[in-house]
Amino acid sequence: MLKSFLLERMRIPSTPKLGLTLRMLSDVGQWLTALVYQQARHKARNLLIREMKRMLTGYLFVAPAM
Repeated sequence: MLKSFLLERMRIPSTPKLGLTLRMLSDVGQWLTALVYQQARHKARNLLIREMKRMLTGYLFVAPAM
């Protein structure tokens, strides 16, 4: 679903790197989501969700400095 959105709406080209990036995002996102639900306090969950969004968005949309 995300790949279709990126290809069709955002016109990002389909490349092997995009496939790898999306697989990484999926795996890391699942792990981080599990971590969020392990938190007993609502405030801690909200902080982790905010950081998770920042990390995953940055990884997908910000080109790495080389």
